[in-house]
Amino acid sequence: MKIFDHGKSMILIKSFAYLIFCILLSLISANLQVKAGGKTPYFKVFKGKWSEIENTYSKELIALAKTIKPNKEIAALMIMRVKECAHEEGALSEFKEGFPEPSEDSLSAEARWFEATLWPDMINEKKAGLVCAGKDMKEFDKIKKPSEDALKSLAKKLEKLNKTTASDFYKLAGEAFKRREIGRAYQAIRNVLKYDANHGKTRKALGCRQYKKAWLQQYDIIQLKRKLIWTDKWGWVGKKTKSQLEKGKYPLKGKLLSREAYLNALKSSWSNAITVETEHFTIESNAGLEDVVKAGQLAERHYKNYFALFSELLIDKSKGISTGFIPPSKKKFPIKYYVDQESFRKLAQKYFSQQIANEGGFFSYTEQLSCIWKDESHNNWYWNIIHECTHQIIDFHKKYNENNLKTSNAWACEALPSFMEDIIVRDDGSYSVLKDPRRMSSAKNMRRDKTLIPFPVLVKMNNKELLARCGREVAQYGYNITYGQLSAIIHFFMSYNEGEYRQRFMGFLKKAYYETVTPDSLEKHIGVKLEILDEQFSDWLGKLDI
Repeated sequence: MKIFDHGKSMILIKSFAYLIFCILLSLISANLQVKAGGKTPYFKVFKGKWSEIENTYSKELIALAKTIKPNKEIAALMIMRVKECAHEEGALSEFKEGFPEPSEDSLSAEARWFEATLWPDMINEKKAGLVCAGKDMKEFDKIKKPSEDALKSLAKKLEKLNKTTASDFYKLAGEAFKRREIGRAYQAIRNVLKYDANHGKTRKALGCRQYKKAWLQQYDIIQLKRKLIWTDKWGWVGKKTKSQLEKGKYPLKGKLLSREAYLNALKSSWSNAITVETEHFTIESNAGLEDVVKAGQLAERHYKNYFALFSELLIDKSKGISTGFIPPSKKKFPIKYYVDQESFRKLAQKYFSQQIANEGGFFSYTEQLSCIWKDESHNNWYWNIIHECTHQIIDFHKKYNENNLKTSNAWACEALPSFMEDIIVRDDGSYSVLKDPRRMSSAKNMRRDKTLIPFPVLVKMNNKELLARCGREVAQYGYNITYGQLSAIIHFFMSYNEGEYRQRFMGFLKKAYYETVTPDSLEKHIGVKLEILDEQFSDWLGKLDI
């Protein structure tokens, strides 16, 4: 007779009950996560739609390439374009034999038309360069639409495909703009031009107008109407001045001087300083014309890069995408650019309350003025322009709330300028970190040495405390390492988990710059405990490949 073992049965019952409890708990947890998280985050939706548009384009372009396979020259151009945008592996599996990339110099007349249609924005950039330089566009007059029946049909299909794809990217840009994902909207709208360089709504949003068969910025058109031409070396100049400069004669106060005499005159007295204007900057300087133009072009490029990434801090989304990505400015940003450190120390000190003996540059909130000297060591002038002009842009269109510096979160003031030093912004508005970033590399060392400032400490620091720490670092190491952590923090919030925190962080930055913040503002905006952010940041930084 078998005796029933109550002990074992109770264990089995308890085990089974515990298993049921775990299953129910996991289901409840999953349900809570779905409710808490809601729909798929928009940055993932955006990425998926972008890939879908490009994959559709790639597939249809491959289908067109199949019909023209015997014409290897045109088929090769199509395959080159597919390689730029296909996301799916094996997209080109039917073209295993491959096609050699055709030489641009030897393209047939028909192939040139297809090249111009496959890369319309690149062709417009070439045209714009010629128009601004005062040169003719005869080479583009030779590009004619194919007349052969087979190629005419192919050309018509390609044009239709391009316009459809451009329209899809414009819709994606509008959708992102409405969600206040302005940076992603900028990427999408820039991509429109890769398919349709004449997309009117996109050109309007980017501030362009058509002039002499090319799309140009309004500022460039104004210079051309003033009978000026663009030169990479001397900027916008008249033909007569260009001729003088080519002969080594520099105009200054009604005289023509040799280059040596010209540079000596500039350095001898600030009353001889020259002024160079770009679209958004006015640069007064005692450096030579070439150096001032170079500095101006860097400042101008940086201005556009900043708004490609951070225009949502200033743009009003309610006005729609047609209002563009850069707010209109009634006045230009003033920069004083000094030829050497001696000039900088002597002439710039009056604009700043602190000692500037070891500074490469500074931004005066009172004067809304950037002062920078032409420090050639390690191209410091380049980084100083980027850093100080970032401060200037943040403050210029909307007044920066300096009171935040006196209370908490002072780190936000220096974080963005430091981050901009460490990145390259692509034409489409995306960015990548430099291989050897000027600031961010020190953050890796701080992690290794366990000297990172924890978020709970960082958010409580005012400007006086932050500057004191940086001053101690300069005295000990010869340079400021904390700015490296600040730069890395921006990159972290912009890119962590494919940009999970990006939009919420933008809300925090806007508050830190133009409203009022408290030590708990960062945690409230991100929605994650600062201690958890510390763990995530440290883990992310350890894996960061720089």
